[in-house]
Amino acid sequence: ACVLFLGATAAFAANPFYLDQNGVLWQGSSSQDGLLLTATKDGTQLVHSVVPFPIGIAGSNDTQIQVAADDLTGKVAVVWQRNWAAGASEIMLAVWKDGDWLRIDHLSQDIGANPRNPAIQLADASATVPDPSAPDDPTKATVVHDSFVNVVWWEGIDQRQHASLASLRLTADTND
Repeated sequence: ACVLFLGATAAFAANPFYLDQNGVLWQGSSSQDGLLLTATKDGTQLVHSVVPFPIGIAGSNDTQIQVAADDLTGKVAVVWQRNWAAGASEIMLAVWKDGDWLRIDHLSQDIGANPRNPAIQLADASATVPDPSAPDDPTKATVVHDSFVNVVWWEGIDQRQHASLASLRLTADTND
C-alpha cells in the first residue's frame, strides 16, 4: 500500500493543467507523437498542438508535464521530462502563442545526469522609471512590466546531485 501511495503521489506531483484568467483550461499530455498541448473553454477545444520535437525512439516518453499560461504576454509555457531510457532523461521547455511554437529548449545539458522532477512557476515584476525632465510627476513616469517562467529540477547521480534553475523572460524577444 505504501508503494502504491508513493507512486501515486509522484505521478500527480506535476501540474499538467492551468486555468487562465479568461477561463481557458490549458493541458499538457504525453502522446505517441510527443508532447500535446490542448486548450478548452466551455467544452470547446480551442487548441490542439503537438510540440514539433517528436519522441522518435521506441520506449521513450514524456512525464512530469507542467503548464502555465502568462496573462501579460498571452504565452503558454510547457515544461516536461523526456525519458529517453532508464537513467537518461532531459528537461524540456516549449513556449506557445497564437498557434505557433515560439521556442523549444533543452534546459538540462547532460542526459546521463538523469535530470528529473521539473517544477514551473510564473513570476512578474514591474518597475517605475521617473521621467528625468519631471522626476516628481508620476504621470510622466514609465512603467515597465516583465514576466518570467522559472523552472527548477534535480539532477545528478550518487554524491554529485544538485538542483538546477532556468529562468526565461517571457516579455523578451523570442530569440533572446
